[in-house]
Amino acid sequence: MNTNALLEENRREPGLFRYKRLRWFAVVVAAIITLAAQFGFGFALPWPLLIALLIFVLLGNLALYSLKDVCDRHPQWTLMSLLVLDLIVFTTLLYFTGGAHNPFTIFYLLFVTVAIFLLPSFGGWIMVAASTLAFSLLFTSRHELVHEAMNHGAHGMMSNHLQGMVIALFVTASGIVFFVSSVSRDHRRRKEVLEQMSQKIQEAQRMSGLANLAASIAHEMATPLGTIAIVSRDLAQQTCEGDRNQQCKADARLIREEVDRCREVLLKLGERTGETGEEPCELIRPALLRAELPLFLQKAYADRIIWKCEKDLPGLWLPPHGFFSALSVLVKNAFEASHPDQEVEIAWRHSAARGSTLTVSDQGEGIPEEQVRQLGTPFFTTKAPGTGMGLGLFLTRTFCEKYGGSLGFDSVPGKGTSARMFFPASAHAKSND
Repeated sequence: MNTNALLEENRREPGLFRYKRLRWFAVVVAAIITLAAQFGFGFALPWPLLIALLIFVLLGNLALYSLKDVCDRHPQWTLMSLLVLDLIVFTTLLYFTGGAHNPFTIFYLLFVTVAIFLLPSFGGWIMVAASTLAFSLLFTSRHELVHEAMNHGAHGMMSNHLQGMVIALFVTASGIVFFVSSVSRDHRRRKEVLEQMSQKIQEAQRMSGLANLAASIAHEMATPLGTIAIVSRDLAQQTCEGDRNQQCKADARLIREEVDRCREVLLKLGERTGETGEEPCELIRPALLRAELPLFLQKAYADRIIWKCEKDLPGLWLPPHGFFSALSVLVKNAFEASHPDQEVEIAWRHSAARGSTLTVSDQGEGIPEEQVRQLGTPFFTTKAPGTGMGLGLFLTRTFCEKYGGSLGFDSVPGKGTSARMFFPASAHAKSND
């Protein structure tokens, strides 16, 4: 489950949601036990009352869905009201089916357990008091459900009353396990949401730091680079005059070219680490990808791309410059890892249920497994010193995750590496409008 899905689930009030499910579970179990008591053990049950209470609970469950907005605005009060209402219904059921002698009085423990887990501490104490009062009222019931033969002193086979106690214990314990395990699972999912959000916040802070660093470097380097450019031009015009100073002119030209290269690196670093959220999204289809991506690559690279795109792709609704910049990082890395005459494959596949995957595959030497796990980490690079800053993959992964996707890698030493950009079905929502 990705972060967006977890956040969506986390927006719901988990306690109320779990208790709604528990109510359906209780209805099913109650129906099964009632049928077993009537036809399996031969008890004469007050069916009109049982059916009325069952319909009341079912209608209450359906009403919760129609009043979802109101319940979500006041989850604690809704939950407390449901617990009290269910306690009254359950006590009514017990009162007319044996009163305090009904073995299912142990079910009061489930109400207390739910209150302890889902309500503030005072809610748990209220439910303890209410359950104790309800159980006390059962002693006033005159509705006997057991016969004289069904007593604790019966010998031979286990009496029906004792069998009912065992069944009641099992059902109550099962309900508690069902509920507590659901709450624990929800707690783990919430923890996962918080961990992923914390990771994203840390990455955003790193990006902000990189942006500030790039801006600071560009500002500090602008003046000395400008000075070097002016001096190198004056050197070429004044000192390197004449045919005998060709080497001097070449050196001056080299200085200017390197200055321009430094400026270009600073400019690209600033673009990559800057925010791209203001760039409007556009529909990106395979035709646009084939036309625009080569503009972000060297011509020698663009001519050696093998395209494999499925037919009738729905396209992606993403900011084009950010998308092509992110994809070009993968393509450049693939060519740099390949031999000069080898080609790089770009495949675009789509699944209506999951989303789109763009895979860039090379035929290079591959990457060791321990290094594959570090790909995308800021300032980690497999390139030779001085040829990479280790930011390209990190920024590409950040772009993918910003739009709900992910970046993954597969590499086999000696056979090559594949990089996968995945975007979920939500990235296609606009394209299908």
